[in-house]
Amino acid sequence: MIPQSENMTIKDVTLKELEQIIESVIESKQKEMSESKNKEEQYKTFLETFGKWEDDRTTEEIIASIYDNRNCK
Repeated sequence: MIPQSENMTIKDVTLKELEQIIESVIESKQKEMSESKNKEEQYKTFLETFGKWEDDRTTEEIIASIYDNRNCK
């Protein structure tokens, strides 16, 4: 099940939940793009899938988290 809360941060979800969220977004956008007939509209829909990263952590904390969570060290 995908957790749903407006105040949730990436720190609050498990890896499995994050994978489910990503898969859900991809499937939704693929469906939107396949239903669209206009190439310009498809391109706009594609670009809307990207956005800025929102996180309260500092750059150093984010980088440390990435390194700490690597599976191959």
